[in-house]
Amino acid sequence: MKVFLVDDEKGIVAGLRAIIERYVPECEVIGTAYNGLEGYQLIRQKEPDIVITDIRMPQADGLDMIRMLKEEACRAEFILLSGYAEFEYARKGLQLGARSYINKP
Repeated sequence: MKVFLVDDEKGIVAGLRAIIERYVPECEVIGTAYNGLEGYQLIRQKEPDIVITDIRMPQADGLDMIRMLKEEACRAEFILLSGYAEFEYARKGLQLGARSYINKP
């Protein structure tokens, strides 16, 4: 499975990449982005199976990015990451079709 990572914190992206490469050999990280707009553009090009994305990012947040991709019939599955404890963000993401929501420390 092809995985794409989107987070404005480079350390989070690097950590997720390392975890996936080490513990999930059936998945390949095919790209990364550091804001929602860059993620939107690259995801359209690379067509991953799974997108793991932060919610709050500059230029376009993760929810806006998912909304724009869904409008273009993107078939990727989305997993949301957030450092915010408010479930309202998760609820909005799940309404957009995200499969899961993970709080990051």
